[in-house]
Amino acid sequence: MTSTCLVKNQLNAEMTEACKGFQTQEISHDSLDDIINKQFSAEGIKRIESFLFESFLRTRLKNCDSVKGLKLSFGWMIGFNKYGEISYWFRFQENENDWNEVDQTLVNTITDESFKACTPIPSIHRISYLSSSNSYHAQTFIDKNWSHSSPLQKTLSGLLLKRRSGSIRNTEEDHFNDDRFKKAITWMKKDFFGKHIKNISIQRRLINCFLVPALGSQIVDLDAVILTPNGKVSCLEFKRKYPAIRMKVFGLDSHPHIKLINHLGNYSIGISHIILVPPDWDKNTSPLDMLKDTTGKELWHWLAVDLNLSCIGTIKMNTYGTDSGQSGEKRTQYNIEWRAVYLINEGLKLNKDGEMRLLNFLASGETKNLSNIDYKYLYNKRRQTPPKLKDQN
Repeated sequence: MTSTCLVKNQLNAEMTEACKGFQTQEISHDSLDDIINKQFSAEGIKRIESFLFESFLRTRLKNCDSVKGLKLSFGWMIGFNKYGEISYWFRFQENENDWNEVDQTLVNTITDESFKACTPIPSIHRISYLSSSNSYHAQTFIDKNWSHSSPLQKTLSGLLLKRRSGSIRNTEEDHFNDDRFKKAITWMKKDFFGKHIKNISIQRRLINCFLVPALGSQIVDLDAVILTPNGKVSCLEFKRKYPAIRMKVFGLDSHPHIKLINHLGNYSIGISHIILVPPDWDKNTSPLDMLKDTTGKELWHWLAVDLNLSCIGTIKMNTYGTDSGQSGEKRTQYNIEWRAVYLINEGLKLNKDGEMRLLNFLASGETKNLSNIDYKYLYNKRRQTPPKLKDQN
């Protein structure tokens, strides 16, 4: 059987080339083909698949107003200084009106003078893209006011305590699966994703071509910031994953996630963790195939974890970033205790009750009305990947 796994650089692009292409306007944010074939392909296939699932959840959340007073903001990113500490907050604005009560409450919280004893006040910036000049501009929050807009690169060069600027990072994937990429293209051309693809393209260029090189390290891209009905701020962390079969636990990265839990705890900001567990526990299987599979659709599970230090266990695991579509660095993880893992919904499609459970969890962080589950429950629900869905490598 002919392999469909092509050696890197034969099909997928390099991020360095994508960044240059945007700068010279050989690549355009208005061209769907450019975005897919010259930019997203440089992210690696697993990252592309994550874009689709994240967009699916974002669309669902933006269309839900079932819980009165629950407000959401998207586009927040967090950067680390040369000591590895959280020091920079960036907010990508899709347009000039893309700023709401959630954003301002977050800014007010993390700049509150009463927290200075626990953690230094961070540097906060909101960033916009001007298509007319093909450039990014930033405003900085100083003395409770926003500065005048200035070129992004000027703002980044003036950040205090940052690492020495690095280079653009190319995805560390040894191979690029052609068939799996073609499946992703089909989904990226669907209407639900088409509404987001340009802004995702602009934000990913911002991250890969400007923020990461300027800071010399990866950043944390928050899935959402939440303002609860009682006026508290929390963050959403969404992952599509299954438990480590050998260790029988879900893992959580010590950097950045456990560090983020600890840091946000200084401000009494919680993290609501949503886990979408696929029916097939096989990293070489395209999750997009499972969306069309009638039987498989019913075997997905939506889980909730109120992330805090008390739910982090002592089981230590080592993995690599490429296993989850990251940039290839070695990662250390610790387990999430099963007593903190709860069921929101069985099946990929959120039914009315499941949707209400999800929104109530985001609004309160409470899990007392949810059913606790364990590894055995999920393991017994999983299935072996049908041969027709397996990647033929």
